[in-house]
Amino acid sequence: MQTTAKTTPKKSISKFLKRYHSIKTIGTYRSALVAYMNYLYDVEETRREAGGRAPDQEYYDRLALDYLSEPRDYGSDLTEFLASMGDAPPQTKQCWKSAAVSWLASNKIYLHPEETRRIRTGCRPRTRDRAPTQEEIRQIMDHCDLQMKTYLLMLSSAGLRPGEGVKLWWSDIDAERGLIFVRAEIAKNKESRVCFMSTEAMEAYQQWIQFYPQFLEKKEAIGPRSGAKTDPERIFPLTYSAVQDKFARALTKAGLDERDPSTRRFVLHLHTMRKFFRTRLPMGGATVDVTEALMGHTGYLAGSYLRLTDEDLEAAYRAAEHELWIYKTRPINEAELQTVKDEAADLREKLTQMRHQVATMQATQTEYIADAATIAKRLAPEDLDAIVAEAVKRIQDGGGA
Repeated sequence: MQTTAKTTPKKSISKFLKRYHSIKTIGTYRSALVAYMNYLYDVEETRREAGGRAPDQEYYDRLALDYLSEPRDYGSDLTEFLASMGDAPPQTKQCWKSAAVSWLASNKIYLHPEETRRIRTGCRPRTRDRAPTQEEIRQIMDHCDLQMKTYLLMLSSAGLRPGEGVKLWWSDIDAERGLIFVRAEIAKNKESRVCFMSTEAMEAYQQWIQFYPQFLEKKEAIGPRSGAKTDPERIFPLTYSAVQDKFARALTKAGLDERDPSTRRFVLHLHTMRKFFRTRLPMGGATVDVTEALMGHTGYLAGSYLRLTDEDLEAAYRAAEHELWIYKTRPINEAELQTVKDEAADLREKLTQMRHQVATMQATQTEYIADAATIAKRLAPEDLDAIVAEAVKRIQDGGGA
């Protein structure tokens, strides 16, 4: 008779903290685990309850459960988190390390004692990756072929994970709308979602569709190559390692191949295209929750955002997508154009007034000089001497006027 193992429910941060009675310990461990989630999911500022200073516990509980459900290198995550704390006191790092290790252990995730020992709390900070600028992405894509350029535009404008982008099928794309359907089997969290590519990514995608038959001909003429995929359903017939190699070569040619001195990894890598998306889309007016939904972080979103339709997400995306453009510039609408024209007309009027004022002042100055010269010519030298002497006497006597 076969026995089925029971799945132990995962413990969120709130459930984990219920085992402690000391208010100080609970507060310290909560702060540590909130900071840990902020680091893991690039939350720039602690999310707090409406109208209060306490962390939004429901939000962080969802993040924590998401983290436990993902395939992770927990030891590396904790090491990098503590290293990112920089010059924080060793005692603080040790306390936060204990909080994370204890929380993982409560969820049956046990780090090897040797690995735990090697996670030092006095370690020096490591250089972390960063989101590239629009100019840097342009420089990188200047050294890419059409296939790679299309791939990077889709990553940076749709918030796709690099592995998701490589595995997309032609049937996953609605070319007219620029809609991308991320299938559950290729999504990191195994949940399907929709996202959207920018208009300039759509243009590159259309170019890739037109060139694709020629690409296949050249590929067949060259013969099988390492890193190539033959699946006709795939938009980008490449392995993930081949994409990484092409990206690394483009980085080097663009002079952007800076490496982390401690890990020797590139500071800019494929996943930073996703960071670019996460940073830029809210700058165009999209809410953080819409951005997270498009990226597939729906596990901790509020119910109102989970009920948004694809059309709602698309409208929010299109209104903000100009911040994701790499080559295009945002057009000025009629209202903005009229404002610029009005400001220019006002400046021209002020400039005309200033020129008139300067001309008037110059004319007045010329008249004064002419009058002074005429008076000087009419006076005899001894009269001028008398006037000067009288003025000096008044000053010395304190008369002034």
